[in-house]
Amino acid sequence: MERTDLPQVPLFPNQDKLAHLLAYAILGVLWGAFWLRKREPGFWKPYLIVLVFTSLIYGTIIEILQGQITLSRSADVYDIVANTVGMLVGATAIFYLRSKVGLNNKV
Repeated sequence: MERTDLPQVPLFPNQDKLAHLLAYAILGVLWGAFWLRKREPGFWKPYLIVLVFTSLIYGTIIEILQGQITLSRSADVYDIVANTVGMLVGATAIFYLRSKVGLNNKV
């Protein structure tokens, strides 16, 4: 049986921000792959605008809710920043990979 009353010690400072960034980067890659299937390959600027806006709104709502309706979590503006940066990294990665490895709009 695992003890849950022991404090959690992070491996390094702000490791939760890295987890946010990586999770949203993966989401950005998946969303980018979907976008490339449904749109013309050169149609990336509106995608980035939609991506940044929706990730900012979604991340903000999640942070507000976890600060308001949970007792064990708190809202953190840096989590919102990490989420948004992660989405940008993921979106950039899928478009970069598409151009480098020759993916067309049938990703």
